[in-house]
Amino acid sequence: MFTTKRFFSQTCRYLARFKVYGPENPNRNRAYVESLAESQDGTAFFAWHPKKEVPYEFTRPLPTKIEQKSQSLLKEQQIEKAKLAWKHSHPDFAREELARLTFTTKHRWYPRARDKKHNFKKTLMDRKYL
Repeated sequence: MFTTKRFFSQTCRYLARFKVYGPENPNRNRAYVESLAESQDGTAFFAWHPKKEVPYEFTRPLPTKIEQKSQSLLKEQQIEKAKLAWKHSHPDFAREELARLTFTTKHRWYPRARDKKHNFKKTLMDRKYL
C-alpha cells in the first residue's frame, strides 16, 4: 500500500545512499533541496531550501517596456470590417457561423430574457408612507 510516510522514507534513503544532496557533493549548487530530515516519530519530513545567491554579473534588470498605442488605424479598420461582416447577415446564419467558429452550440448565441428582466431601472417610490 502506498503511504506518504513510506514514500518519503524511501526518498530520503535514496538521496542519502547516492549522496545527491549534501556538502560533499560537487554538484551541490544545482540541487533544489540542501538536506532532508525526518521527525523522531516518523510522521513528518522536512526539506531545507536555502536561498541561492546569484552573482550580480549574472542578473539583468526587469524590462520596462511600455506598450504604446500605434499610430496605425489597422486594428480599428479590422474591427470595423468584422462588425460590418456580421451586421448584414441574418441572425440565424450569424449564430450558426459563431457556433462553428467557437465550437459551441447555437444556444449560446441567443439573447437571454432573464438578463433583460434584471436590468430595468429601479426607481424608488415617491410615497414615503408605503
